[in-house]
Amino acid sequence: MSAEFKKIAAREIDEFKADYRRRFPGSDPDKLTDEDLLREVLNTVGKPGKLGENVKCVVSVSMLTEGWDANTVTHILGVRAFGTQLLCEQVVGRGLRRMSYHPERSTLTLPNGTTATFESFPVEYAEVYGVPFSFIPSAGSTADPKPGPIPTRVRALENRIACEITFPRIDGYRYELPGERLSAKFTKPSQLKLTTANVPTQVENAPIVGQSVIHSLDDLRAKRPQQIAFRLAKRLLEHHFRDDQQNVKPWLFPDLLAISRQWLAECLVCQDNTFPQLLLLVENNYDAADRIYQSIVHASDGDKRLLPIPKPYPEFLITRLARGSKICHYLFLRQMVTTNHGGFLVQTQCNESRIEFHGLSGRVLIADFDGGHIVSDGGVPLVAEVDRMFRVLERYADCFTDHRDPEASEHSVLDLVRQRIYGLCLGYED
Repeated sequence: MSAEFKKIAAREIDEFKADYRRRFPGSDPDKLTDEDLLREVLNTVGKPGKLGENVKCVVSVSMLTEGWDANTVTHILGVRAFGTQLLCEQVVGRGLRRMSYHPERSTLTLPNGTTATFESFPVEYAEVYGVPFSFIPSAGSTADPKPGPIPTRVRALENRIACEITFPRIDGYRYELPGERLSAKFTKPSQLKLTTANVPTQVENAPIVGQSVIHSLDDLRAKRPQQIAFRLAKRLLEHHFRDDQQNVKPWLFPDLLAISRQWLAECLVCQDNTFPQLLLLVENNYDAADRIYQSIVHASDGDKRLLPIPKPYPEFLITRLARGSKICHYLFLRQMVTTNHGGFLVQTQCNESRIEFHGLSGRVLIADFDGGHIVSDGGVPLVAEVDRMFRVLERYADCFTDHRDPEASEHSVLDLVRQRIYGLCLGYED
């Protein structure tokens, strides 16, 4: 790496070293070699504000055959002999990253003569020369590739650095429970019903080349029941029971293991010929651990402090690093972040200029606060967002037994409960 390049990219190199210091505490960024800096250049090709932002052409020898995440590759030129077809596939694979994720409206004619309109990503091309990619023969595109839409770059302005906001990255929330012994109080929301509705019981893997293989759930069924309880206890311990320095509390594992076994015996319902080993699947494991944790919180006496669970790296983000190339809305919260015994207390002021909620019937739903003193029911989306996050009404609706005829019922119990609770939150008595 030449001294001229280091001089031109001095700012980017300093930012990379600062990020390296935050990512690897205790390390010395000054010991980074030119090879380390060169690898960072290749890893950030085409990324604004990084070392590889202005790189237009990369010449590699026995490199970049795999694991190179660059989405700005438009041309690939092979200037060497390729010994195997696999090497050709690896080299051509460097151009498979999409450059734009801006969808466009497409129309498809169905076999019955009707047309369907949907959003899809436009076709993108990478020109490949000198690579004998004969696995899938192709003579190239018949027409010049259509350029994509000009992206709108979203970035922070240097002259507004005083308005910079620092906010934490949160992976979830947990309660700090009093006492060092744990117990659980299981209720109806603690129950979990396992079905095969969302889990394929048999999958056939038939590649273009090679032998077809049929995968079933027999290997999962062979797992020992003891492994299920240990996996649930491990998940609970690592995600919900840590100290202020984010270290796990291993002395709580015996209690968590006993509670997990009790939950498996009392609250797990297997339907459709399912079996408890399905809880080893990640999604089911998370769901079961969440229900067990809520039961532990419900059984705990005394004051419980709600604390966020910070993401490991980076723990904080700043609005100066917000960049993008899509048409989107951003929610910037004016937050005050303080530390209290290692936990992050996030306080939010009610002065947001715009909030984007979940879409409604394919429409964008945005809340603005520039309407002055008006009366409306705009608080419903905010209540709904909180409800989706903590699943309070979903658990409350499970406490009711629906005796209605399903064929003659249009709205579920959950919909009726939400309508009633949302109305009460808005001040309606009936």
